[in-house]
Amino acid sequence: MLNNPGSEHVANEQQADVSANLLQSEEAYVEYVKMDAFKLEELTEKRLHNQNLKQDRELRKDYAGKVFLLTCAWSVAIFAVVILQGFSVIHLSETVVVTLITSTTVNFFSFFLLVMKYLFQTKHPEPKN
Repeated sequence: MLNNPGSEHVANEQQADVSANLLQSEEAYVEYVKMDAFKLEELTEKRLHNQNLKQDRELRKDYAGKVFLLTCAWSVAIFAVVILQGFSVIHLSETVVVTLITSTTVNFFSFFLLVMKYLFQTKHPEPKN
């Protein structure tokens, strides 16, 4: 083979082009991996948000039933006191009965409203994008 200085120059240019292409490919791959990691983090955050919403729905169902039962029991207890007082089975002064009925009714509805507002909020924070 002849040692041609021009062919050596072409070989060096080709090698430089290959190195530049490899460097660009490596940079593109690194950028792709960073983007992929960002998307994975975003996806994980959205999955967590969805799991929280699902858990909230399950808790709402559970506690809505419990609150309903508690308020029913509370109403029955007050009704029983009024009936027992009416048939003179128990003897409470009129002031005590009025105070009992009024305060219990206010507490009953306040508690019910508080729990329902908490359980059935209309807005949920969205995951950050």
